[in-house]
Amino acid sequence: MNSQETVTEKRYVQLDGLRAFAVALVIISHWLPASYFINYLPNGEIGVDLFFVLSGFLISEILIKAKDKMSVGQLSGISIYRSFVFRRALRIFPIYYLSLAILRVLPTPLQFKQNFFYYVTYTTNIYFYQIRHWNFGSHLWTLAVEEQFCYLAVCNCSNTV
Repeated sequence: MNSQETVTEKRYVQLDGLRAFAVALVIISHWLPASYFINYLPNGEIGVDLFFVLSGFLISEILIKAKDKMSVGQLSGISIYRSFVFRRALRIFPIYYLSLAILRVLPTPLQFKQNFFYYVTYTTNIYFYQIRHWNFGSHLWTLAVEEQFCYLAVCNCSNTV
């Protein structure tokens, strides 16, 4: 894959502050007791939603630019898919699977070890839905949602003109 086949990503430094704010809201909701005045708002939910909106915006922009290049014949659907998946895998997979490996050998709740398949396949959100219990103590469910969004979006983009 040469450099002309990829879609360049524009960095929005202004969004870094919003990302930091989203992460801070989630940390506040987990580290401070619910009785603290600052946790009268659903900080964790607001932070996660904000992070999902930012991710959706950035991913959608990449795919819209790729689709535009595909419509004028500069990119093929398969090159869009390969490029997107490859870049995302390099960025997310190493630390994710390293974290899973560490959690697998550490003393973790039995529920984690019994349901390890869901973590490896980015389907923890589906597992929580099946058991009708949203264990938000497992922070990996957000990555599952984001990865599913990414791959559905890139497949849709690469199959249409």
